[in-house]
Amino acid sequence: TGGGDGVVKVWDRETLALECSLTGHRGGVLALVADEVHTVFSGGTDGTVRVWDLQLGACRRTLLGRSDVLSLALAPAVVAVGYASGEIHLVDRLSYEIVQVLFASPHPVFCLDI
Repeated sequence: TGGGDGVVKVWDRETLALECSLTGHRGGVLALVADEVHTVFSGGTDGTVRVWDLQLGACRRTLLGRSDVLSLALAPAVVAVGYASGEIHLVDRLSYEIVQVLFASPHPVFCLDI
């Protein structure tokens, strides 16, 4: 889960107990997506996407954006990031380089799916 305090909380799927709290965002967390391994991507009002390693309980990478991150979606090779500016960035999941920028709308990108 993520909220206005900027903390990402990871919960056990079976017991529903809190496993860990991940801190680092300087604003609210608006978007979360997780892969099947041990990686969580979070996006927030600080304009960043944080890449969390759940085995380490730490932020592995911070990706800087242009405006609030409102939505995230995962594909095998990329993570799609939807911004309040209306842009969508496709980011390579290995290099974390932006591979494509889409100008979806002059309005915020509230949801994504790949």
